[in-house]
Amino acid sequence: MAENKKSKKIIITLFAIFGVLIFVLLISKIPLQNDTLFDIKLGEKYLTEGINTNDDFSIHENLKYVSHHFLVNIITFLVYNTFGFVGLYILEILLTLIIAFLFFTANKIFLKSTKLAYFAIFIEMLFMLPFISVRAQMYSYILFLVEIICIEKFLSTKKFRYLALLSVLPLFIINFHAGTIFFYFIIIGVYLLGYIKVNTQKLVNDEERKKNLKYLFIPIIVGSILMFINPFGIDSVTYSLKTLDNTFISENISEFQPSNISNFLIAFVYMFIWINIYIFTKKKIKTYQMLLLYGTMFMTLISIRHFSLMVIVSATNMEHLFNVILQMYNAYINGVKKEKIKNMNIMICSVYIVVIFVTTAFLGRTDSYEFLPEENYPLEAMNYINENIPEDSRIFNEYTWGSLMMLNNRKVFIDSRCDLYTSEYNKGTNVAIDYIDAIRCKKDFNKVFEKYNIDYLFISTDSNLYYNVENNPNYETVYKDKNCAVIKVNI
Repeated sequence: MAENKKSKKIIITLFAIFGVLIFVLLISKIPLQNDTLFDIKLGEKYLTEGINTNDDFSIHENLKYVSHHFLVNIITFLVYNTFGFVGLYILEILLTLIIAFLFFTANKIFLKSTKLAYFAIFIEMLFMLPFISVRAQMYSYILFLVEIICIEKFLSTKKFRYLALLSVLPLFIINFHAGTIFFYFIIIGVYLLGYIKVNTQKLVNDEERKKNLKYLFIPIIVGSILMFINPFGIDSVTYSLKTLDNTFISENISEFQPSNISNFLIAFVYMFIWINIYIFTKKKIKTYQMLLLYGTMFMTLISIRHFSLMVIVSATNMEHLFNVILQMYNAYINGVKKEKIKNMNIMICSVYIVVIFVTTAFLGRTDSYEFLPEENYPLEAMNYINENIPEDSRIFNEYTWGSLMMLNNRKVFIDSRCDLYTSEYNKGTNVAIDYIDAIRCKKDFNKVFEKYNIDYLFISTDSNLYYNVENNPNYETVYKDKNCAVIKVNI
């Protein structure tokens, strides 16, 4: 009998693992983001030249670049150099699986149920889908989930190994993704607000764990020291502060812009779900759960990219989601005849499996099964440039194509390292502003090209700039396809 139970448990576990694996394969995207391409080149530079702040990839002189995720640069290059684009795709799958496992671990803490913890993975990962890619953010998600797990484990068990791991996390965060370092302290700070006595009809503080809260000041102190252990010192620490004050980034980079229904409907759907969960749950909500959730909601409204953090911290609230689902289930069961319950359970499981996999297949589908799809990366035009345009030519390029040029060892006018080209990071630099003025024809683009001694344009045929130079006698189109054009400047 015991052996049958053990065999059944093994079969169920294997089925669960297989289900998550299929799910992850469906939601992992094949096309690469342009940030991945500059990660490759930066990793190559750091491994061959050593870590330094000199920018070697643009046509502009004396620019200083502080990589805020240099370890990711190195890992990305090593994987690419050894296994190519296929290796990067496998890396994406592995990182996604780690995130799914950590969600499962966190869910078990809050739900006290292995089955519910497993079901919750699919909900969380579906909403994480827009952020799954080979980027530094993936490492941040892993580290923040580890942080939440360590805090919860320590507060409930007082085992100092969790506090030790929690204390060294800033060393990893600052070197994997420095721009997110302060969110580490925000999470701990929210837990420390448990010292404030709250006990209302809806809200409550966990008095049983309150005696262990004082130890959370240790990782704050240790982390404040460890975050300075990085190749760029205080520049890495202050990176996110400079980003907040950078008007070019907030106005022109999509992921830094405020959320609204038209540009990020999924975030508002998720917010709507949680607001209703909080209204209808019969369980008391702990203050740190509410503050983490509503704090990241506010952050999401300010910047689209913060939605991923909201999904991460919503793991702390999963008990309330399933509490409401259970309430609805019980209300329905009460109106069902007893003899139909067994059949209904089979039906629910069947519907669950169909909905999860069909929905995932729909949301996870891709318009391209290429690593560098032509609609995103003008590969033919890039080949033309490599074969026909001298290497020392100064090319004015589209923002999103800069990383492709870097991968092809061509110096760029601008690329996805947008901070590099703003005055907040390089005092007196106006490259980013000049780029916007020229590509959108906000000012006289001829003066911009004269200022930077531009020889060629590498631009989209949908841009305002293309429409203005297409028939201009001072500009000669030497290559054109449906997406882009290469134009010689004869000013």
